[in-house]
Amino acid sequence: MAKTSFREHIRFKQLGLYYDNPTLFTISQWQFNKSQPNTLYMIYRILVSAFTLVVWSIRVSGMEDATHLTMWGYTIVTLNALLAFVLQFASMLFIRISHKPNKMQNVLKLYPLYWLINSIATSVGFLISFLYWSFVFNDQVLDVMNFLVHGGNSILLMIDLWIVANPVRILHFVYPLVFAVMYNIFSIIYHFYDVNRGGCGYIYRILDWNHPVKTFLISIGIGIVVISFHLLTFGIYKLKLSIHNTTMLAKSRRLAEEEVENKQNLNKAALI
Repeated sequence: MAKTSFREHIRFKQLGLYYDNPTLFTISQWQFNKSQPNTLYMIYRILVSAFTLVVWSIRVSGMEDATHLTMWGYTIVTLNALLAFVLQFASMLFIRISHKPNKMQNVLKLYPLYWLINSIATSVGFLISFLYWSFVFNDQVLDVMNFLVHGGNSILLMIDLWIVANPVRILHFVYPLVFAVMYNIFSIIYHFYDVNRGGCGYIYRILDWNHPVKTFLISIGIGIVVISFHLLTFGIYKLKLSIHNTTMLAKSRRLAEEEVENKQNLNKAALI
């Protein structure tokens, strides 16, 4: 596989959500046959989507969380898991059950949306864990739900990052960054709303717009952290590809050599 130069990674077209092999969004990086969805990967997607949906449903029952970045982030994580499941399940359905591979192309039209949500969910998920355990946890009681939405989310996203075959592009840092900016704008709107009703004017102490200069600088810092997490995601993606190319391609070559050797042995046996 030819190496891509850094200049190619930062070309404007890399900001887009088009990929010439959409099937990659329905398979695992580690399955041997990459031409169609895999049953084992299907089981994984069912478990992940069910788990995240259950956790989200329990969390959303307390609507006081609706203003929290945690709830925004875990909603994106849940949507990411559900879209991955829909893509994988529908693709497998049309190929293996309906015997209509052409219908799979209609399903794959969802992949840009999934790619967008996945880019946001991964970096924002890591951001939420970082902010919570660094700045918020001291004011909280550690229970199972708090761990699942502030720690379990990143563990799940990290596992997913290593399993999926989704490509990662450097310039896609823009999408989680826009998400973070949107939450900042919401926190400003909330500030004026809450102050006018006699409240403290902030959701989190680190985003207290009663001190605008300090909070603005913190917001800039959070933006830098978001970009850093996306670059970390890109680095893990490239490392995963390197390991894959070393192990899976070596296995493929070995199987091909064994197949050639078996054919030669059969030919010799036929001549005897």
